Amino acid sequence: MIIAPGGGYEDLAYAKEGTDVAIAFNKIGLDAFVLKYRVPARPAKDSLPKWWAPLQDAQRAVAYVRNYAGKPDGPYPELDDSKVGFLGFSAGGHLTAHIATAWSPHIYPATDAADSASSRPDFILPIYPWFVVDSNSATATDMSPEINITNQTPPAFVCSNEDDSTAPVTNSIQFYFHSHLAGVGDSRLLINPTGGHGFGLCQAFTEFEECCRCVNIRRCNDSCRHVIPARSNPQANTLDSW
Repeated sequence: MIIAPGGGYEDLAYAKEGTDVAIAFNKIGLDAFVLKYRVPARPAKDSLPKWWAPLQDAQRAVAYVRNYAGKPDGPYPELDDSKVGFLGFSAGGHLTAHIATAWSPHIYPATDAADSASSRPDFILPIYPWFVVDSNSATATDMSPEINITNQTPPAFVCSNEDDSTAPVTNSIQFYFHSHLAGVGDSRLLINPTGGHGFGLCQAFTEFEECCRCVNIRRCNDSCRHVIPARSNPQANTLDSW
């Protein structure tokens, strides 16, 4: 699991929405990578999408993990390159939606063999995502221009609170709804009535813990009744942007 902390694309909530989450995943036997993507936001470039630097870092992170997953002589020999997930909170939730809809083509120059791997996450978890809908509006029905959902968008677990004034619940609802309209199956939507913004693991973790322990980790069907045996030595890692 690659984890993108929030912070409004100005800074990173690196512990609460990063390393703390990685440790929690480790406890249920899952490897985790905390992505230290570039902030604050870089100036706009005509040839690149809005918030292009974090997207570059996310594309590189997924390609890097997938390239080295399962290689006996690589750093992650026990990982499965077909089960690379991406989770993000708040602005990291926007980045999660962005990488899920803009994984190709890579918008950065290739630097090594890892960049030949796909940057498409196999499943995503946008948690209280921010600015996924147009203007981050509580009444929006359209997605932000850079979020282009298709039937190739990965299945998602999406979670928000109704009383979130920073990232209105419409961000989660519309992402799920547009994914459904596009034919994306096996997704789940969890809306809690209260809890505000920035709750980290407090409300979401029990739900997506079950989802991520499915035998087929990319699919959230079959009620998640069958679980992956916990790894004895899962790893928490840091992926620094470059």
